[in-house]
Amino acid sequence: MPEDRGRWWTIPHLKRLNGLIFILLLSATTAGFDGSMMNGLQSLPVWRNYFGKPVGVHLGLINAIYPIGAVVSLPITSILSDKFGRKFPIYFGLIGILVGSALQAATQNYAMLVVTRLIVGYFSVTAQAASPVLLTELAYPTHRGRLTYLSNSFYFCGSVIAAWVTFGTRRIQSNACWRIPSALQVLCPLIQLSLLHLVPESPRWLVSRGRTVEAQAFLAEYHCGGDQDHPLVQREVLEIQETIRLEKENTNDQSWLSLLKTPGNRKRVAVGIMTGAWCQLNGTLVVDYYLTLMLDSVGITSATSQTLINACLQCLRWFTAIAGAQLVDVLGRRPLFLISVASMLVSWMSLTTCAGVFANDADNHAAADAFVAFVFIFAMAFACCWVNMIVAYPVEIFPFELRTKGVALTLATNYSFNFASLFTNPVGMKNIGWKYYIVFDGFLVVIFTTIYFFFPETKGFSLEEIAKVFDGDKAVPDEEIINRASRKQLERDGDAESETKAANTVQIEQADG
Repeated sequence: MPEDRGRWWTIPHLKRLNGLIFILLLSATTAGFDGSMMNGLQSLPVWRNYFGKPVGVHLGLINAIYPIGAVVSLPITSILSDKFGRKFPIYFGLIGILVGSALQAATQNYAMLVVTRLIVGYFSVTAQAASPVLLTELAYPTHRGRLTYLSNSFYFCGSVIAAWVTFGTRRIQSNACWRIPSALQVLCPLIQLSLLHLVPESPRWLVSRGRTVEAQAFLAEYHCGGDQDHPLVQREVLEIQETIRLEKENTNDQSWLSLLKTPGNRKRVAVGIMTGAWCQLNGTLVVDYYLTLMLDSVGITSATSQTLINACLQCLRWFTAIAGAQLVDVLGRRPLFLISVASMLVSWMSLTTCAGVFANDADNHAAADAFVAFVFIFAMAFACCWVNMIVAYPVEIFPFELRTKGVALTLATNYSFNFASLFTNPVGMKNIGWKYYIVFDGFLVVIFTTIYFFFPETKGFSLEEIAKVFDGDKAVPDEEIINRASRKQLERDGDAESETKAANTVQIEQADG
């Protein structure tokens, strides 16, 4: 790893690089906008009446259809990323979001709403899955951890926009109160689409396609200020080349079955699947999509109160997610996971208790107030870790040749459990009320235990060096080989420069003669 450059905003080439990476952060906004918007719309009587006052299974299907589109899109996203480059599926996804959001804003009935949400789910996750892979492969080595873990925090940027928009339209007594938020879902994707052409292609993907000169030009311009001969440029290129070569030697094919062919890959798959599943089974989806039902259960029923609580909650979660991304290289991945889950468990048990107290005494306003407070604490504990880890952790642990497949598998697991949870949560809350919360207390205990025993630490390693955590030292290029090759490359560059100078001198002498 190179020495940390400190205040990157004072270094022109790193400032340009991180500015371009910021464009990729916008990919997560659509998913956040969707969850927060659906939370807000459920508080609006006009929306409820227009779609037949959906509850239970009917309400669950409206929300759960979004992750179905996501699961279907992920294998295709992996293929597009590997074949056409990391940027192509982002373009593809953003254009699809614009079409799907326009159709959703023009929805005429329940069936059309379900279909349009399927379309938006498909294309939003196409862009969301490809962006962090590209971000990770572009980032300056010492910035990779913070930037990668920041990538999904912009989920809450979308959440904040949607929450305040639905709060602002709550008093409109026409269908515009829900059509306006649906139409504004195009805002961030439209901005990102207009700027995406400025973002370079992944140097690792370029090297894998034999376009090493282009990759070297990118690394020189954005990692070393245009210095082609900088040792870091030579080292990064050689490390990428050698790592890709070793991956191809150790994995003869790049099919989906290759994810299971070595002990290291099987461990990666297990960790990826657990990351995807645990992100959805910890109770956060109840808060994300059914906060209205939670607040109803403790006597907070006005549209103004519910949409205002949702808006404030999203702002606080975004702030917490950004703070968590800054802590990931300070605390490490494992400690942040464990602190987050422990805090979620304590706060969820507390809000479960408050809900039970209120169910037995509807005049106990202190229990209702405490319930809301613990919802905020729980949401902050989730946001400081999971919203960032769900994408960034699998991006780190899977090697280049399997990275898009590994991320796709993790997110497919994530959205499969997302579908199951979104579908069953309103049914469970309708049938057994506050007792349904106890289910997630149990899940959180299991989540803490599995993370403690099975999740490895990746702090302090370069993207290529993380392979040794799963596959041992033989999986990464030998340090001496890299150093020797780097010195030879510099010597060749020096000899070439000397020959050029000598030739120029001869030409000048001949001209003078």
